[in-house]
Amino acid sequence: MSNIIKKTIILCGLPGCGKTTVGNCLAEKISSSFIDVDTLIEKEYADTMGELLTCRQIFAHQGVPFFRELEKRVISSLAQKSHQDAIISIGGGAMENPENVKVLKSIGLVVYLKVNLKELFKRINRKGLPAYLDPADPLGSFEKLAQKRIPIYSNAADIEIEADSLTPEEIATKIVEKILQIGKSTY
Repeated sequence: MSNIIKKTIILCGLPGCGKTTVGNCLAEKISSSFIDVDTLIEKEYADTMGELLTCRQIFAHQGVPFFRELEKRVISSLAQKSHQDAIISIGGGAMENPENVKVLKSIGLVVYLKVNLKELFKRINRKGLPAYLDPADPLGSFEKLAQKRIPIYSNAADIEIEADSLTPEEIATKIVEKILQIGKSTY
């Protein structure tokens, strides 16, 4: 599979859909580099604020506007760097900002990983309830979030992958197959 695909691939989807895990598998499969935007956000925060926090902690301590501005700055910086052949995993809410969508689509192919909501909810709760969910109604607030984001992902995506019952390796293989089918690669 090495060097089959000459394209930056951006993985999007709801929290817990496997963007980071699949991104690492895909990068290995096609001999590409992997970039996790959440890791870049954490690094940027540490560099500017002098404090190491996870994205969840930044979101909880600094609030939504601060986090989204930091995220937008990091995504904008991706367009200014050369990421040929990179696999980029973005946070679940990054696509809510039309500017982010425009930047991401300008640098690569957007792949939306679709997983059923009940499975996603189980996955995200394994690390504790995230700050973006209402503690009084976590499932209801997650479903509301999904209703808002799913159309955005679908509209922005060049490729959609039904990832419910697949392993990360199988998802990575499906992504490669879809890219080859639509002719957005070079041999």
